[in-house]
Amino acid sequence: LGLWLQTLTPQLAAALGLEAGTQGVAVTEVAPGSLGARAGLSEGDVVTEIDQKPVATMAQAVRALKGPRPGGHLLRVKGARGTRFVTLPER
Repeated sequence: LGLWLQTLTPQLAAALGLEAGTQGVAVTEVAPGSLGARAGLSEGDVVTEIDQKPVATMAQAVRALKGPRPGGHLLRVKGARGTRFVTLPER
């Protein structure tokens, strides 16, 4: 997928300008040309849902993304461009 993720801590959420209590996983790096890059993800984005299910830890996100999903995984993302949905294509 070409994504490096980190569980969102209160300190990291504050550094990213997110409201207190936001849960999710922060995108810390995106490999150029990867599925994540092609989906429009970038460093500093925060994934709050995968396939309409909340994610609060990196372990939850990895588990959700490992499973196959026809048409790819739907991610709810908060970032510099506001809250948006992106589809992460199947591998």
